[in-house]
Amino acid sequence: MKNKFDISILILGTTYSFILVSLVAAQDFSKIPDSAWVQLFNGEDLEGWNYHFSGQEYNVDPKQTLRVEDGLLRVTYSNYERWNGAFGHFARDEVYSHYIFAVEYRFVGNQTPGGPDWALRNNGIMFHSEPMSSMKKNQDFPISIEAQLLQRGTDENPTAVINLCNGASRTIAKENVNCSQDKAAISIPKKNSWVRAEVLVLSDSIAKFILNGDTLGIFTQFKYLSDGKPLKEGCIALQAETHPTDFRKIEIVSLVGCMDITATNYKPYLYKHEPDYRIFPTPSEAMQNKELKKIWKL
Repeated sequence: MKNKFDISILILGTTYSFILVSLVAAQDFSKIPDSAWVQLFNGEDLEGWNYHFSGQEYNVDPKQTLRVEDGLLRVTYSNYERWNGAFGHFARDEVYSHYIFAVEYRFVGNQTPGGPDWALRNNGIMFHSEPMSSMKKNQDFPISIEAQLLQRGTDENPTAVINLCNGASRTIAKENVNCSQDKAAISIPKKNSWVRAEVLVLSDSIAKFILNGDTLGIFTQFKYLSDGKPLKEGCIALQAETHPTDFRKIEIVSLVGCMDITATNYKPYLYKHEPDYRIFPTPSEAMQNKELKKIWKL
């Protein structure tokens, strides 16, 4: 489902005082055509994807945790007797700032023996992430903001949740709506069924978390924990955190580009006007961006 994004900036307490404003009047995200979605997973192989497992070198996956089978990108632990403490993440190198990112995922089977209790039916979308190539060998999590994907409940009453979870990734954000599991969950047909998760990100200003069309959280003020500098852009990563997970669709719409209505490359759903905008296709090009180097401490 392509959602209608009725975005509002919420009042942020005593330090910040923003007036409630609707952004839809100027940017109608409901009219994004299917053709605008760029598919990041080709359904055939891991071309364009890189990965990091804690304790391993860059792009080393000795137990074949990541696989492409039957048109699905799979996080699988069939070669594990017990989980070995290797938190895994996989990402492409493109750097985005304003966008809508979506995955269609399902959890499968049982959690890997030895996995932590909180990792049961757990995965995550790590946005504004550093590239996998910049992570240290024993680094567990990339510098990033995490939209944490969870499924809970019994076989008869399963639910899906999307939370903010950034405690392990050395970043901070401000929560503007209740996003706890008991108050912001959606019912799903059965445990481990397919769910569509979407994250609308507008630089360091706002992120809206959506499951199957329902908004479950709005967050703002994304910052680096040590010095408070804003996190404005980065890569997008997914997780391998002990519970087998399938992904059948991974896609994105960049909201940066030409907003001149008289131009041939005008798009009505764009948010930020940059006529010559081009995403950074490689980490080396991204590293030429001084702001990113400061954020990622490179």
